[in-house]
Amino acid sequence: MTLDDSIQSWDWRGAVDRARNRLISEGWPVPTKPIGRVSDLIFPTDVESLTSIALGNLRLRYAGWYSYATASLSFAKAELTAFSEVFEAMLGQRMYKLSKTMDGRAVKDVLRGISLQKDDVLGAMFEQKLNLTQRVQTLEGLVSGLDIQTRGIESEQIRRATARKIEMGGM
Repeated sequence: MTLDDSIQSWDWRGAVDRARNRLISEGWPVPTKPIGRVSDLIFPTDVESLTSIALGNLRLRYAGWYSYATASLSFAKAELTAFSEVFEAMLGQRMYKLSKTMDGRAVKDVLRGISLQKDDVLGAMFEQKLNLTQRVQTLEGLVSGLDIQTRGIESEQIRRATARKIEMGGM
């Protein structure tokens, strides 16, 4: 088996699955997907209109989605990293082979472009890498938004608890 065959046959998705299973076997919690859809979460425009119980329930829903999105982001990053390693190794091999057929020296970006254009497998892999990168970036934005919203609800809960203590003469 050549290095090229070895790289192409490397099960990068299996590596990601093994990493996930290793975390689970070590006892790390991997959140399950909450019921419903994240798009069903509606951040209230007036949190003061919510009862404390409704506010607590909303915070739990946001925290559940935040945990799930954070775990999903970590696995998406792991998948992107594993895939990128295979892609870059294959691309490097193609670029090296192509450079041997050219007169003189070619700029690396030119070799990269020609390799992606002429090799259907690499072209498809490049598109998949772009899709994985966009998924990671989208999840990063989602995690950030859920974090901000969860902290906003938490701040209102803290404000209410502090106000109750003051009313009771506890502060």
